[in-house]
Amino acid sequence: MLPHARLAPPDSARAAAVRARSMTPGEEGPPGPPGREIAPGLRLTVAWARLGPDGRVDLTLALRRTSFNQPGLRIAGGTSLFDRPPESWGTDEIYLHEVRLELPAGRSQIDVGGHAVVTVDVNPFTQDFELGAIAGWISVGETVWHASPFRNGFPGHQGHWLLDADVVTGPGPAQLRSPPLGPDIEQVCLSLWGSAAGAGVRIGDPGPIAAGDGGKAMKSVCLDARGRGGAPLTVFKQGGAASVMVDDITCFVADRPAPCAGGAQVVGDPAAE
Repeated sequence: MLPHARLAPPDSARAAAVRARSMTPGEEGPPGPPGREIAPGLRLTVAWARLGPDGRVDLTLALRRTSFNQPGLRIAGGTSLFDRPPESWGTDEIYLHEVRLELPAGRSQIDVGGHAVVTVDVNPFTQDFELGAIAGWISVGETVWHASPFRNGFPGHQGHWLLDADVVTGPGPAQLRSPPLGPDIEQVCLSLWGSAAGAGVRIGDPGPIAAGDGGKAMKSVCLDARGRGGAPLTVFKQGGAASVMVDDITCFVADRPAPCAGGAQVVGDPAAE
């Protein structure tokens, strides 16, 4: 997927902050070009990052043009194309450009335009498994947990990969635990298949449980996370014969999707001269 610019509703407050930052007290409109020049004729006003469901990082750059006319910007060693040519940007427009990056856990230095570095801290967590990874989860027991390609003829989930515990290396019970869920998370919804009541998911221990029923398709389940105070989401199976699969984990705050755990943030002020 090509990098793209996007202004989602949750970012409206950030956009307002970006515009406010471009003005000096007592002025009606923007003074000169604010921020830092990251390429000839292009300035970075502010940047922020967030962790996507598949574990990749969405880095957003608030840009302002004076004379820049290139179709894209060099970011992290590659060219990230704009969805509109810079010459079509308004005179005072703050253009939001988003690029999706695969970054390791910890701190990364991202070259932007060859003239600036954006520092991003990443606490990884995967709640959708389309990259074939299960970053941030902690395994307890002898079972091998992994992301598996979609099984033809087994409906009930989206995409091409899911979390699987079908490959067994030990006979005992096993768990796969997420990091502590965000303190504001109210509900966790997901797709689940379990071979029996001894396989499923729960929040905390003890806590709300959704168990498998050995059906012919994955089922959609939701768990009440209110009052759980940062408890982990746990995928479990009670014995070597049990099997469980999970996909499409989504957490909600005030009926809106929210990151379940982990996170990414820009460190410092990359727009400072």
